[in-house]
Amino acid sequence: MWGFLNFLRNRNSLSNIRLLNASTFKEHIENDHCTVLDVRTPNEFSRGHIKKAINSNVLDKEEFLKKLKGLHKKSLFIYTANREIVVG
Repeated sequence: MWGFLNFLRNRNSLSNIRLLNASTFKEHIENDHCTVLDVRTPNEFSRGHIKKAINSNVLDKEEFLKKLKGLHKKSLFIYTANREIVVG
């Protein structure tokens, strides 16, 4: 997890990354002006995911970087198997 956060910080010069608990994360993503990025594997994603979430498998570096480049990062919420993260 921390390696992933460091990757985001280094890749995009992001310093405003916060971990949120599930209830706070839910409150924030109910806003239609945000993007939810689910970084789990496609198999995990297919078993259940947040409505309107975009899946990009963090374990597939090429796909992940391609999708990450095209996302608006000011209101980007990232869902992982263990934590919910807000970027921006």
